[in-house]
Amino acid sequence: MKLSIIIPMYNVELYIEKCLLSCLKQDIPSNDYEIIVVNDGSPDNSLAIAEHIAVKSNNIRIVSQLNGGLSAARNKGLSLSKGEYVWFIDSDDWIEENCLKQLVQFFDGTDVIYIGHYLVYPNQLIPAVQIELKKNERIIEKKFFRPVQFYIMRREYLKEKKLSFKEKIFHEDTEFTPRMLYLCKTIQIYPHNLYYYLQRENSIMSTVNPKRSFDLLIVAESLRKFRDEKVRNEIKPYFNNIISSCINASLNVIIKSNKKEQGDWLGKVKDCKLLLRSMLNSNKFRYKIQGAIFLTIPSRCILKAYKLMLFLR
Repeated sequence: MKLSIIIPMYNVELYIEKCLLSCLKQDIPSNDYEIIVVNDGSPDNSLAIAEHIAVKSNNIRIVSQLNGGLSAARNKGLSLSKGEYVWFIDSDDWIEENCLKQLVQFFDGTDVIYIGHYLVYPNQLIPAVQIELKKNERIIEKKFFRPVQFYIMRREYLKEKKLSFKEKIFHEDTEFTPRMLYLCKTIQIYPHNLYYYLQRENSIMSTVNPKRSFDLLIVAESLRKFRDEKVRNEIKPYFNNIISSCINASLNVIIKSNKKEQGDWLGKVKDCKLLLRSMLNSNKFRYKIQGAIFLTIPSRCILKAYKLMLFLR
């Protein structure tokens, strides 16, 4: 089997049909690829819709589990997959029809294939700028895209490197994708946009949820440990950039939260001096300045300092 498409499903009754049909309207035999739908304890009508479609298709497999979050659903799908390559597709997105024939011809044993995408707004479709790599350049050195949906990965590569998603957190892709891209030996850029990435107003990433700010610190700490254990010295500044962007994103959420949550966050940051030092060791001037300021002032003043930075920008 050439490809496993893994679709986590939770509360997407308005979108799952379009997603599944796009994966079925393809130009390769159905026994060349499988579609694994992981129902993550969805309380709405998503499962019934998926089952109605699966009855008519011999390559859709639906498994259900108690709600464990996106990472747990992806990990479950990965554990069940049989394809040479795996592609994680979110259940509110869709892919280009009749794209798989040309795509699987692109499979040549490379560890990772980057797939271009469109940002889908209510009245607008915006193609993403394609990533270009020079000879011997690593994608981690560029401003790469973090959603894992934009990458097709060789299953044995993921298994060999013991790569999986950190569970029970938001921003799991930001934790997973840099590790996955750093450890791969080979990557190819597919020259066409195939993925339609729906921008929803009420999505998790567009809402203020204090848990996101704490989870971003968890992501940053996980990447810091990975950097120290695995990453070559010349690449470490790029990981420091990612860590710094996580801290900035965490700050952007927590400054919109209430006083108690801000106090809890500041309590966490007291123990995060190594993360702040990562900012200082970034190769971006803005992050270096932030790191120098945050390490100099008392931790209780970090939120005020960050608000001032935003005001002066």
